[in-house]
Amino acid sequence: MKIKNNVKCFISMIAIILYPSMFMYFHNMSEGHFIEILPSIGKNLILAVVLLVAFSVLFRNIRKAFLTSEIALLLFMNFNTILGAIKKIIPGMRKAYFFVIVAVILTIVFSVIKRKINEPENICTILGIVFFVLIVFNLISSIPQILTNNNKTAVSQEENDIAEKRFTGDKPNVYFFLFDEYAGFENIEHYYDYDNQEFSDFLTQRGFNISYGSHNTESIWTSTIVPNILNLSYVASDDIYSIDNMARSENAYLYQLFANNGYQINMVNHLNTFSDTNCNVLNYKQKKENLSTYVLDNGIWSEVDSFVSWGKQKLSGNSNDYYTNLSDVLTIMENITDYTSDSKPTFTFAYAECPHEYFTFDADGNRIAKEDETNWKDKSIYLNQYKYITKCMERIVEDIQKNDPDSFIILMSDHGARYPHWQVDHYGAKAYDASVETLYMQNILNCFYYKGEKLDIEGMTSINTWRTVLNTYFGTDYEMLPAPEGFKASTGF
Repeated sequence: MKIKNNVKCFISMIAIILYPSMFMYFHNMSEGHFIEILPSIGKNLILAVVLLVAFSVLFRNIRKAFLTSEIALLLFMNFNTILGAIKKIIPGMRKAYFFVIVAVILTIVFSVIKRKINEPENICTILGIVFFVLIVFNLISSIPQILTNNNKTAVSQEENDIAEKRFTGDKPNVYFFLFDEYAGFENIEHYYDYDNQEFSDFLTQRGFNISYGSHNTESIWTSTIVPNILNLSYVASDDIYSIDNMARSENAYLYQLFANNGYQINMVNHLNTFSDTNCNVLNYKQKKENLSTYVLDNGIWSEVDSFVSWGKQKLSGNSNDYYTNLSDVLTIMENITDYTSDSKPTFTFAYAECPHEYFTFDADGNRIAKEDETNWKDKSIYLNQYKYITKCMERIVEDIQKNDPDSFIILMSDHGARYPHWQVDHYGAKAYDASVETLYMQNILNCFYYKGEKLDIEGMTSINTWRTVLNTYFGTDYEMLPAPEGFKASTGF
């Protein structure tokens, strides 16, 4: 009988471990692969074993240890999800406070189970049934969605010939740089009282066309905006899971378009943020996101990884991986002409998660203090990194115009500085007026160069800027797309 009860508890724990990874897989079967969830299952299994051993020592009763471990697992596997929900109600909640709350909850659970629960296997059985039912339910419910997505994809590919256009005339090299959260001219003046006129003058003197009033109005989130840009259409929205939106960067239409016209596709992919299928990735191998990443980021493992990274840095005295990766990416960008093909034209998409946090540099490119890496309260932190990235862009432009003067250079950002959003999210500030502030946050950098030629792009979205450039210089005939409105990307909580 004891063995049977122990087996019930064991099966129950397995169901709890499997559920979040299986949920992620079932809802992303058309984009992800089963093997991607194995790391999250493995890590959560390790966590379960550690908890079970610890509580077995404390209880000296394996079934009570199983029950307590399962409750602890539910808390730890959803640590950041629960914290995020609490922060929406109590904006001032901090991780340190939440750790204390979790510790108190587990102490109470331990005491109740030790003193009051005589047959813990019954509760374990109920938990096991619930999570197995949830797994089966999600499996069944995902099947119609997969069929629908496949049908939509087939229709889209029949009706949408974005990637099938054929270029006319010359085929110059094309360099497309996208800097995450780089404020547009309106944005930086509105939130930071900073006039970026010096950069504007630099670009003008270098023959660039500049839009001062461009906005990507569909969102303030990279996971929505960039897949849209890379596909030259609105394939992603804030109504869709971010992982599904990011999956739309897989073999995006912009890559296909240039590849179909004989271009080599180069990519600088900071933190491996976007899919690099069929791209020649120039930067060093970095942390790649997959289905497990999303599962583990919701739980305690992200905090464990941060602690381990911090410990390694303290022991070695070396810079952290983020600083090193970003420095490498910027160095490659500043020497981007070294990577073009000698045998065919080259299209390069170069992305840097900067001046987006983590804040890394001061205005002169020196490393800032670690405690300021996410500091949005002190406006000088973002502004100084913004100034440094502006200098990097100037060096990029100088390199290309010196070594590849007849090429296209497109400089963009996905959205501007989201100052009011981070004040609410990080510091519990009062909700802002989304109908006013969201449009400022959506103000972007948008400019391009081609041999000093003039083309009016003022006020265009990133997608329409690309379509205009392609129509004007490459002989395509794309229609301009109306920009989505509604300010649904953020409501200030």
